[in-house]
Amino acid sequence: MDTRNVAKAKTHFFTDVDISDVLVPIEAAAGRCQWGTKIAVTLGPACQSTDTLVELLESGMTCARIDVTWGTLEYHQRSLSNLAAAMRRAQRLCSVWLDTTGREVAVRQAVTLDENGWPKLGAPLEIKRGSCVTLTANPTAQVSPSLLPITAPSLALHVSPGTLVEVGRYLGTGATGATLRLRVQSVTRDQEVVCQALHDASLDGLLTVMAHHSPDSHDAAWDLDLPILTEADVAALRSLGAEYEIDYVSASFVSCAADVADVRGVLDALGLHQTKIVAKVERRPGIRHFEAIAAAADAILLSRGNLGLDYDAELMAILQKHVVGLCNALGKPIFLTRFVDTMVSAPRPTRAEATDVANAVLDGVDGILLGAETQSGANARLTVKTIAQLARCAERHFDYRSHHDRLADD
Repeated sequence: MDTRNVAKAKTHFFTDVDISDVLVPIEAAAGRCQWGTKIAVTLGPACQSTDTLVELLESGMTCARIDVTWGTLEYHQRSLSNLAAAMRRAQRLCSVWLDTTGREVAVRQAVTLDENGWPKLGAPLEIKRGSCVTLTANPTAQVSPSLLPITAPSLALHVSPGTLVEVGRYLGTGATGATLRLRVQSVTRDQEVVCQALHDASLDGLLTVMAHHSPDSHDAAWDLDLPILTEADVAALRSLGAEYEIDYVSASFVSCAADVADVRGVLDALGLHQTKIVAKVERRPGIRHFEAIAAAADAILLSRGNLGLDYDAELMAILQKHVVGLCNALGKPIFLTRFVDTMVSAPRPTRAEATDVANAVLDGVDGILLGAETQSGANARLTVKTIAQLARCAERHFDYRSHHDRLADD
């Protein structure tokens, strides 16, 4: 199918109304998500209780995301059990989305559990601008401000002096500032990557590592050496899939259609034939092979935060519109991330964030994924309610018939 034209940015389809009609506020009941934009909520300490999950369901949550990258299997089992109880109490259905670790590369750190079974770490790593930071795959190395043990031995084979490396909090937001940018200085004979810190940083939480992909980089990048599903991912799918119905599973850093086929093979082997695959497009290779990935997967998650490492900020808006247009043309649902970072701590989004949500809905986005805002944020229920109201307002003025006719004509 030739999608070059339908993927181009288009004028939003608005219904023919007077400006006074636009200013009519959304009724409280309209905040409930029914057939419109779906809201996927990442479960965690801020929203694991049954009471809170009932509130989220009533506020507009339609999908619960279980992220096995962070947290014990027992913790996630409790989350799903509480979700089942909340659905019965609220009399509302909610799909389950299991997000896997896959090619996510982490800093090895000692982890202890709090009283609820959620992992917690020690004091933050304080790193100063200009200091030397070494990345090592040595499994016995201890983490410190000058030494970061990582889970990917292949990193040293694919970086060179000048390569930029990003270290940041997993599910971090632009509002937290818990990120560190490093520039590679050298690679030692022991395959250790010696870097220089480009700014001060205070790093805490689960830390992940990503090397920037340059525009002319080959697809054989360092993260492609890693499996699309880890052994822990398969174990989680086997255990949780046997007890609960897993509607969707997402694979991190999907780079080609073969990655989707590998995930489907694992699901079939586990008997999870009904589980749909959400391909997470997070790096440059995923964009390069996007049409093939979209054709192979059941849905797409465009990770705007991670893609921002490979593409300049001024390119992201056009890239987003192009990708959403392609998914609309192919009939593939698409979710986006990173909309209301400030609501991790603030009760209201910024005007830019609110407009971002509305524009995404008007572009044809099918769903919005909330991460740290609900997993660990201070305003989980209010965040879901706010997203639902923003989406409902945009949907109210969207001309679906004209949009459908445009796609059919193209």
